[in-house]
Amino acid sequence: MCNADQATHVCECPTCWELEDDSKTCRPASDKVITQCTMNEFIVTVDKCVMAQHDYNTAKLNSGDCKFVQDPANADLIVLKTGLDECGTILDFGDDAITYKV
Repeated sequence: MCNADQATHVCECPTCWELEDDSKTCRPASDKVITQCTMNEFIVTVDKCVMAQHDYNTAKLNSGDCKFVQDPANADLIVLKTGLDECGTILDFGDDAITYKV
């Protein structure tokens, strides 16, 4: 959302989001989305406030039946767990790194 008056334009992000360095683009606040990789799976934990009015039950990865579920330990969080080779994940080798993309 950008607020403008005659002299200035100031962009602001919704709650739980922050401005990127360009001062125009919003992204989830760094402490609101946590991604963990283990030897067999990756886990994405998201604060529900990032989803705002959207239904987290419809959020998913590229393919498969990989969806977010309520974190049983914290009602404010949703969690997606998936194997490294599931839900449209692509493994890429290059530049001395192994990269997983979803």
